[in-house]
Amino acid sequence: NAEYMGRAFVAAGLFMALGSLLSALAGSFVVFLLANCLRVIGGTTQQSYARAMLQEIVPGVIRGRVFAIDLAAFTVVYSVSVLLTGQLLLDHLRWTPSAAMLAVAAANAANCVFMAVYFLFWSHRTRPLFIPRL
Repeated sequence: NAEYMGRAFVAAGLFMALGSLLSALAGSFVVFLLANCLRVIGGTTQQSYARAMLQEIVPGVIRGRVFAIDLAAFTVVYSVSVLLTGQLLLDHLRWTPSAAMLAVAAANAANCVFMAVYFLFWSHRTRPLFIPRL
């Protein structure tokens, strides 16, 4: 059900945030590798549940288009985030890899808080919070 999916989605976000934090603080390659595995487990779980929620919510007539937009948006955001992390933070601003991973961990934690608030207060709504006037 939707409540279970929302909780699993937030828990996966916690895995991502914790994995990113542990990656930033890793003192050895083995710890970094294990922490990165934890981060990736959280990310793939979030992707799976996000697509399951889309399939549950979106009408079949437009579902293919919505999934295509979702995949395209994910690809663009992922590519831009890799570019920003590598080129901007590491090369131009001279951040250390640990500092960049701490920033990623903070972003993952913020996303987790945002999603927890969303699932707690708004996901059960059957109508929009506001209807824009045209």
